[in-house]
Amino acid sequence: MKPADVAYPVPPKKDAQPFRDVFAYWQGKFHGDRLPGRADIDPLDLRPFLGRIVLIDVIREEGALRFRYRLMGVRIVALFGRDFTGNFIEDALPPDRFDLVNAAFTAVAKTGQLHFWEIPVPAPDRNFRSLRRLLLPLASDGVTIDMLFGFALEVHREEGDDQSI
Repeated sequence: MKPADVAYPVPPKKDAQPFRDVFAYWQGKFHGDRLPGRADIDPLDLRPFLGRIVLIDVIREEGALRFRYRLMGVRIVALFGRDFTGNFIEDALPPDRFDLVNAAFTAVAKTGQLHFWEIPVPAPDRNFRSLRRLLLPLASDGVTIDMLFGFALEVHREEGDDQSI
């Protein structure tokens, strides 16, 4: 995979400058045709976005994949009212969401293809109706994906637009 070959996955109607900025940053961290790894991501470079970043470990066990939240930005924690850092997704997610999230994480971990979605958040006590998330692969060795790098923006109920950062 070469950085120039990686298509930006955010549909125009759901696009926002922060997604383009995070994508461009990740794309700029490639080493030739090798994926960037966690060591290539400098939190100081991402200061305006840190609260909306999620890092997920890809655990390879006997041919199966598991995913564990390594870091959840403070803004993401505030959105969900809980910090899932250190938890495997099967322990953190409601059972009705596990298959959907696991499928998305697995696709990125196996193929290296980027993933974007807008997913409804059925929580009437929250002031947002959905979450838009861009998921990018990271590989310590440049090839084997061992971490997922996510960035999320909420879509507010009253506004219908992304919250500005």
